[in-house]
Amino acid sequence: MTPELIGIITVGVALGAVALTSVGLMFSAMKWLADRVDKQFAASEARVDKRFSDFEARVDKRFDAVDKRFDAVDRRFDEVDKRFEVIEGRLSALEQRVARLEGVLDGLREALFQRAAS
Repeated sequence: MTPELIGIITVGVALGAVALTSVGLMFSAMKWLADRVDKQFAASEARVDKRFSDFEARVDKRFDAVDKRFDAVDRRFDEVDKRFEVIEGRLSALEQRVARLEGVLDGLREALFQRAAS
């Protein structure tokens, strides 16, 4: 082997070693970055989950308040329905009384017209 060939082979081996070392360093740097990104995503996901849970709790609380208001409105409508039933009963009784009075007045008018005619 000539000294030039030994020099070329040595340079080739040295370049190969530098290339392999560079690739290894790049892979370890990429793994470090990937791990860091995964940790940041996990932290972000935890914050989003907490915010969503807080939001969900606030929405549930508001819906509960709305449900209570609807229940109160339902109770008021029940009261109004009962009052209308009472009024309806009273109006029915008044209607019967007015009908009786009309009958009595019609009978009196007929009796008066028959006396006046005779």
